[in-house]
Amino acid sequence: MHILIVDNIKIPVINYGAVERFVWWIGKELSNQGHEVSYLVKKGSYCPFGKVYTYDLNKPISVQIPKGVDVLHLNNPLDEDLDFPFLITCHGNYPFFEYHHENTVFVSQNHANRYNADTYVYIGLDFDEYGKVDWNASRDYNLFLANTENKKKNVKGAISICEKINQKLAIVGGDGNSNHLIQFKGMVGGFKKNKIINGGRALLFPVIWNEPFGVALIESLYFGLPVIGTPYGSLPELINEEVGYLSFDDWELESALLHADNFDRSLCHQYVLDEFDHITMTNKYISLYEKVLNGEKLNKRKPILFPNNINNLPIFKKSDYESI
Repeated sequence: MHILIVDNIKIPVINYGAVERFVWWIGKELSNQGHEVSYLVKKGSYCPFGKVYTYDLNKPISVQIPKGVDVLHLNNPLDEDLDFPFLITCHGNYPFFEYHHENTVFVSQNHANRYNADTYVYIGLDFDEYGKVDWNASRDYNLFLANTENKKKNVKGAISICEKINQKLAIVGGDGNSNHLIQFKGMVGGFKKNKIINGGRALLFPVIWNEPFGVALIESLYFGLPVIGTPYGSLPELINEEVGYLSFDDWELESALLHADNFDRSLCHQYVLDEFDHITMTNKYISLYEKVLNGEKLNKRKPILFPNNINNLPIFKKSDYESI
């Protein structure tokens, strides 16, 4: 098969970028399995295992498909009629009451359920990018791993929890004012990011929205960090009692964080090895490519997001609903 992966991003990613990593990992494994891979992405991108074409947002995708492509793998909602085999990975929470194409793939069961859809595939890590875990790391701080500019990731809540119990917090994903407890590490990637994660006690993930998946959860578990977070979106599905603790209440999260060293770090690591690898992810997508090539729809109906159970989230303004 010849797969064209499409997104308005630049590859390879250097620092922050879950979607960028996803499209890189799946393309790499498709190539490893003998498929031909091409990318339609931002100018300045490059790739050693696939051809790269520059994505022109001013032109329809249909006129930018190279000859010989069998199937398109899009990563944003489609805003044109496309007479070509394709699927779309939905990575986020898009506005309410907008229908999505039947060939949309979600990134967790909760994510799919909220859109009244059937098809989802977990994101899997390319473990080669993370290397071996240093089990002798000091682990003397907790970790916040998300874009701090995204208020729904709730860095303020994470800081508050750690300050109340006098625990150190390393924040990867933005800049700010550091002190003896709170250390902002900026936007980092690669070896530097992995080393910071590996040195953490636990991932503090007090999100206040329905997390579609959460690559940060899986990255942290890989390095042996249990996840202490809120039970929104995918978290109850991904984080069981052996690898973390979830609660709506700050005081329970504070208590869990104080006892984070009681979790079995090797079990957290093995859980990721067993459930979240990029080879399994890619094989599932290959099956979906074959379905759309055969003219099948991936969902029984057009997915649509309704504001169900909105009062369960600590966000009450109607203006916030679009991105919950």
